[in-house]
Amino acid sequence: MKKGPTTKPSDSVHANWHLGRNQADILFTEFELVMLRFQQAFERWALHVMARCGDSTMSFAEIVLLHAVRLQGQPCNAQSVARLLNRDDIPNVQYSLRKLVKRGYLMHTHGNAKNYTFAVTELGCRMTDYYAEIRHTVLIAHTSNIDAMEDQIQSVINAVGMLTGQYDEAMRKAATYHFPSLEASKERRQTGGEGRPRSRSRDS
Repeated sequence: MKKGPTTKPSDSVHANWHLGRNQADILFTEFELVMLRFQQAFERWALHVMARCGDSTMSFAEIVLLHAVRLQGQPCNAQSVARLLNRDDIPNVQYSLRKLVKRGYLMHTHGNAKNYTFAVTELGCRMTDYYAEIRHTVLIAHTSNIDAMEDQIQSVINAVGMLTGQYDEAMRKAATYHFPSLEASKERRQTGGEGRPRSRSRDS
């Protein structure tokens, strides 16, 4: 397997980045920053559109969950919605879904209190239809002017989908792998950085 450079980048823009040890580090850091900026733009967009639809109090998480339930096309439980969104905080998902039920956008269909299935109500359908209309009119329709936009978006979908798996796998490795430098750093902090236990101050 081809290895990337291990030397510190020479360009002044990235020279002081602690997350920029080599070109691969820099690319991943730039990618993560772009994803963070996109997430912020997407969240602002979703909140603004839902406010135009008539509900300015719905949180971003609730908006996403409402669309996720409707996208499934049939009653679904919290675990199914969480899998679609790659979330593992099931209690938070359940809490937000229950809030959408209280708002009248979702309803319980089957199951018990611990494993309800949820479906979109008539009000929920109207709200998500309004959202879809605004989205198509002011966002989707205008991207057709960008050269090869559909191909570019498909490439992004493929790349981000692959990297999502890579990050999940790296998370599992980080939980089990041994990192000598990290252990040494912990030891230095515990010993006050001098290789021996910290002595208590006479004034303490």
